[in-house]
Amino acid sequence: MTSLRELSGGRPIEAGTLLDAWLARLEPRMEALAAGSFDAGAWSSRQRTTGRMVEVDLGGRIVTGLASGVDPETGALLLGPEGEQRPIESGDVVRCRIIEHPRLGASGVARISSPVGSEGCNG
Repeated sequence: MTSLRELSGGRPIEAGTLLDAWLARLEPRMEALAAGSFDAGAWSSRQRTTGRMVEVDLGGRIVTGLASGVDPETGALLLGPEGEQRPIESGDVVRCRIIEHPRLGASGVARISSPVGSEGCNG
C-alpha cells in the first residue's frame, strides 16, 4: 500500500508533521549505518521481497529467483533457497510477485491442493 490517503482513512495529512515524523525515524538509522551497524533482521521483516519471486536488473542483466532475506553483514539482497543463496549487492528489483496465484504459492512454485483426478482437468 503506497497511498497516504488510504493509510489515513481519508483524513488530511499535514506535510510538515509527516516529514518531522519520518526524519525522526530516519536519523537514528542513518547514525547506526554511519557507525557501521546494520539491523538486517528489522530490514528483512519490513521488506516486501522476502519470500517472494523477484526479478533484479543488474545493469542490463536480469536475474530471477526467490528473495530469501538480506545478508546481516552487508545488507545485500539474498537470492535463492537456503544453502544456495547468492548475494545481490547492487541492482533494481523490477518485479516482485506480491499476490499469490490460486495455484502457485508466494514463491511462484506450483502447489497441488488435491490428488490428481479428484477435481478433473478444470479444477
